[in-house]
Amino acid sequence: MRRILIGAALASLAFSPAYAQAVTQMGGNTCLKTVMVDRTDVKDASTIIYYMKSGEVMKNTLKTPCTTLPHNGYIYMPTPPDNICGNLQRIKVIQTGEVCQLGGFTPYTPPKEGQ
Repeated sequence: MRRILIGAALASLAFSPAYAQAVTQMGGNTCLKTVMVDRTDVKDASTIIYYMKSGEVMKNTLKTPCTTLPHNGYIYMPTPPDNICGNLQRIKVIQTGEVCQLGGFTPYTPPKEGQ
């Protein structure tokens, strides 16, 4: 049993560097690894907040407002695969079909609760 636990611990260490970087640069654009996104929060028609499993928080301001986004969910096809890249990615609002383009990602500090 001890060997199995040690092996599992070593295996997790071997894979952790690949996931350690939740935010990377690709072709001059900031990209988020999709497997590292914990959740998102649509603030308004122009802003999506990405909470990463690493604890990082990134803000994306859409290139133009996506008017139906705050009231409906959205989907996207990663471009390139397994990444969400600012200034490259398009999202589609599920209920209305509205298509909008992400802008650049910037680090974000959420306000403290109660503020």
